[in-house]
Amino acid sequence: TPISGTFELSPLCNMDCKMCYIKMSKEKQESIARLRTNEEWLNLAKEARNEGMLFLLLTGGEPFLVKDFKELYIELHKMGFCISINTNGTMIDEEVIEWLKKYPPMRINMTLYGASDETYERLCNNPKGFTQVTKALSLLKENNIQVKLNCSVTPYNKDDLKEIKNQLIEMFNDKRFFTIKYAKKNGFTDIFIDYH
Repeated sequence: TPISGTFELSPLCNMDCKMCYIKMSKEKQESIARLRTNEEWLNLAKEARNEGMLFLLLTGGEPFLVKDFKELYIELHKMGFCISINTNGTMIDEEVIEWLKKYPPMRINMTLYGASDETYERLCNNPKGFTQVTKALSLLKENNIQVKLNCSVTPYNKDDLKEIKNQLIEMFNDKRFFTIKYAKKNGFTDIFIDYH
């Protein structure tokens, strides 16, 4: 019984992180294959649900970049899945929060790449990334949507780790909210920062 499953909706992303092995340009993606339609994803979801799947992770690339992602997400939610979303957080704004509040995910898994816009520009080629992500974190916190924060440590952001932790503690105003785990894999170190 496939209790949990992952739908990798697209390899497209609105950032260009130096260590990413998934992201493709739209041209490269189209030269390989077209993206599935919402109808195709929903048919696959029905098959998986009928086989017993309960937990569904939506990932990419950046899922919020997918055309009609809101409609797909809402239909999957109505099917009864416990949904988690992997995101870089840069596209979560007030409009997105409105429908996430109505159809809350089990969890948002968000990646933090640094503690400043300068680090985001250096690592992700996004000069506003940190500002966008901290705004998204505040909106999610204000609306009681659970978040798991991840951070991949690279030569471009390794000096930000202490500041990342300090800023998060200040933002959420409680050290007890955080669990930090380190895991080495393929030459990179992943740091998992959970708050509850």
